[in-house]
Amino acid sequence: MKENFAQKISHEDLVFMKIQDRSPLYLPQLKSFDAVIIEYSDQLATEEIVNKIRCYNMESVYLIPIFVYKIYEEESGAGNPLIDGTIHSLNNLAKVAEVTRKINNKLTT
Repeated sequence: MKENFAQKISHEDLVFMKIQDRSPLYLPQLKSFDAVIIEYSDQLATEEIVNKIRCYNMESVYLIPIFVYKIYEEESGAGNPLIDGTIHSLNNLAKVAEVTRKINNKLTT
């Protein structure tokens, strides 16, 4: 993982990958994370990276929970069925962790 483009965030027993929507991404590396957080800067760039993840040919990648991190934007893409949530702060990841656990529990049962 290139540290310039991705950041590893630990929260409780989970590990998230935070990336910028315009950063290069090696998709197979997602399989070692519990969820991915995409930092929003542009609607088209965010949609493209979400689509790349969801269309990838590895189940552990295309089923990974995806959250969009929007610092300044209102929730314009809240209805996007390809993402699992939108967040506005990285200081409290309890909701992200809760949703991630629910999704991952469904995948393992």
